[in-house]
Amino acid sequence: MAAAPAAQSALHLLSIFEYDLLVGNKQLSLNELARYEKASSRLVLEEYSSCEVPAGCGGGILRWIDPSQAIPLVFRFWSNGVAAIHFDGLQVRSGRIDVSPGNHVLAMEVKPRDNDLRPFQIAIALTYSDEVSKGEYDPATSDEPGRVGALGQKFAFLSGRAVDILATNQAPPSNWTAPDFQPNGWKSLEHVKPYEDDNGKLDWHLRRVIAAGAIVVGSPFHTPHLWARMAFTLHLPTEGTVTHPPKKTKKKGR
Repeated sequence: MAAAPAAQSALHLLSIFEYDLLVGNKQLSLNELARYEKASSRLVLEEYSSCEVPAGCGGGILRWIDPSQAIPLVFRFWSNGVAAIHFDGLQVRSGRIDVSPGNHVLAMEVKPRDNDLRPFQIAIALTYSDEVSKGEYDPATSDEPGRVGALGQKFAFLSGRAVDILATNQAPPSNWTAPDFQPNGWKSLEHVKPYEDDNGKLDWHLRRVIAAGAIVVGSPFHTPHLWARMAFTLHLPTEGTVTHPPKKTKKKGR
């Protein structure tokens, strides 16, 4: 009986790590600290710390990722409406989305928030960066986790910047969230001046999305319901591209 997809992924990662340890040049000895030092030529180690993990403040979670299989993109979204968001047909429940190579789509169903009947505005940023792979991780200022190992690349799929968002105000068929759905007759959302509050300031969440590089786009429809899609293609690097920073050596005292 074949293993489930999640189990296959876990076995795949385990087999890579075991290969690096058993076949590589690493010599492990009992009761030495080197036994706990993990490095891979094909995997990147991520560290989630501070208060963002179930372990609580000061805790941490480590996770291996295989860049040849999927990239964890940081997902930022803002709208003046209330949105139900799907990625490749599945509801988005996290601020990080594991994205495999190929064609994908973010699909959003937007409805008015409270009594706000203004035309809908949307800002989206899907990004990955190795900026914190050099030991400079500060969870208070970065949305990226700390990383050991780097791809040397950045990925950014941003509203208003080379990625088109198509929308309609007519209820689409049930498969409209699927990547292969053809949004024939849907209209492109265009750049708009973002809404400000009574003090002339932008919403805090919107500022975060704009800081990631996104541009606010707006709906041409004056209706209380919007369906929108942002399709994009992810091209991942080939295997063997993960690099690690040189190890720091301690100077012996005199």
